[in-house]
Amino acid sequence: KAAPSELSGDLASLKALLTRGLQEYGALVNSCSTTDLTRVVDACAGWGADDTEFIRVISTRSKGYLARLSKDHRDTYGGQDLGALIASETSLSGWFSQLATFIVLSPAHSDLRLLDLAFNDGDNDALIEFLCARPPWRMKRAKATWEGFHDASLVDKLNDTLKNPIRDIALNCLK
Repeated sequence: KAAPSELSGDLASLKALLTRGLQEYGALVNSCSTTDLTRVVDACAGWGADDTEFIRVISTRSKGYLARLSKDHRDTYGGQDLGALIASETSLSGWFSQLATFIVLSPAHSDLRLLDLAFNDGDNDALIEFLCARPPWRMKRAKATWEGFHDASLVDKLNDTLKNPIRDIALNCLK
């Protein structure tokens, strides 16, 4: 039988301390999320967006945190996530709008968006971004996600949509 540790009597105290710490952490994250959500909504309110404030929030937060912020926005403002808010903000346009959108999207959704841009808008830059900036495992996962979302074969879509040499490159990357 092992000898009891010096800390074994404090196990209950340690557990209580950790539980309180996790509760405090959760309250802090909730408070920050509420504050950031207010900052983003205020930045997009009225005539035009306050680009500086908007970027200050979205460019300094993690993807996980932004996903939470997007969910909070959807829950609070009737189904619209941060990506939809960005799309609806007319002063956020062009490359800035795309950058802001990709910052707030999850990796899976950004991959879908890039592929849709390539196919729907004929944006070869989006396809090149997808092919060159993704590891093979992520391209395979994106392929499966895209096919599930569109109920179509990505390889067939590439064959039908693209012309050589980019078609051959894309098909080889997805093998």
